[in-house]
Amino acid sequence: MPPHFLIIHTIEDAASAISIIVAIGTALVWVFNRLVIKPLSDSMNRLSDEIKDFKSDSKFEHDEFRGHLEELDTKIHEHDEDIISLQEKVHTLFNKGDKYE
Repeated sequence: MPPHFLIIHTIEDAASAISIIVAIGTALVWVFNRLVIKPLSDSMNRLSDEIKDFKSDSKFEHDEFRGHLEELDTKIHEHDEDIISLQEKVHTLFNKGDKYE
């Protein structure tokens, strides 16, 4: 009978085989974590930071845009009041002209 690689004759042989399998499994899990999980986790953290930065930048730009919009809205109301005042003046001038004819 040819010699086999994993012939387990005693409990000590079984314990040694299990220890070797566990050590190899642990090493594979560690390598997997280092090569796959850690880079993926780092990328997700960077993406999360970028999203937070984008959110704060967007809020700043939104607030700045809202300020400009409110300023323009105020100017529009001022122009509306000026137009109404000028229309009243023109109307008054034309009505005075009609009285003298």
